[in-house]
Amino acid sequence: MRCAVPAALLALLLLCQASPAGAQSGESRLCRVANAITSSGQVKDRLKKCREGDIVVVLVAVQSVPLAEVAARACDFAGQVLLDATTDAIGIGRVTCLYPGSVRDRTR
Repeated sequence: MRCAVPAALLALLLLCQASPAGAQSGESRLCRVANAITSSGQVKDRLKKCREGDIVVVLVAVQSVPLAEVAARACDFAGQVLLDATTDAIGIGRVTCLYPGSVRDRTR
């Protein structure tokens, strides 16, 4: 299972380099969210250091916030979106995707 995540990140990096958003910003980078999201209100705050075209890796407390909600608000669905329901830490999932530059509101 550990080998699948780096391969998926590599695929996203290659996809990002070919995308218009990645080309506009000059260079793609990996933006990791170190602290797990434990409530829906934290999504925007946790991604504030990320910029358009970044590949984001977001840890999520799956008992508190659905992975699909984080993906719906923080991912560009023109590219790949990976949802990992389990990680090495119990109760923590992961969303990996291309960041569109802003977080969508929950009310849409």
